[in-house]
Amino acid sequence: MVNFFNVLNIPYTDNEKIIKKAFYKKVKELHPDTGKYNDKEFNLLIEAYKTLIDSKKRREYLKSLEETSKTKKYKKIPKNRIIFPNNLANILKRVKILDKKRYREIKKDFKVDLYILLDREDIEKSIVFEIDLPLRKICPVCFGNDEYCHLCNGIGTIITSYKHSFIINPPFYNKEQRELSINKIKSGQFLVKKILIEILIK
Repeated sequence: MVNFFNVLNIPYTDNEKIIKKAFYKKVKELHPDTGKYNDKEFNLLIEAYKTLIDSKKRREYLKSLEETSKTKKYKKIPKNRIIFPNNLANILKRVKILDKKRYREIKKDFKVDLYILLDREDIEKSIVFEIDLPLRKICPVCFGNDEYCHLCNGIGTIITSYKHSFIINPPFYNKEQRELSINKIKSGQFLVKKILIEILIK
């Protein structure tokens, strides 16, 4: 299945302004006057634009794309490539920043929850990664019914960590930020509803 977001070279978005801007840019690139006109590419571009600019068609397309991606293998990102911004030393070491200018650029960007480090060969695949998230759940000792419980101190709930998996689909761009929603689960309530990540491509 053709990825129309890749055709327009844009991230997964429902922003019509971004879609239109990318479309017009591509039309100029493929215009016959440039000498780069290709009938097949141009028709694919038109199809991508008509699908993504229409909210109903876009929803249906995204659903089909998601079903298709489920049959593909995901690239699992190891823990050492998931960096929390409070660990600057690890970021500098892995991104191999050699000059002060890039150091200052990344340091001032500490407005995200975590960084995902990707190799060039990873950027065409869907990726999956796991992180521990704080979870509030019913006390497993008193089940919320004992005010003298030694584990929850009578509160009825405890806070623990829970491994949560995220799947992100391409295209990926260096220093691209994405906001990820946290799915609800039956065993408790997450203390965060979403996280902001930044992609760093080595």
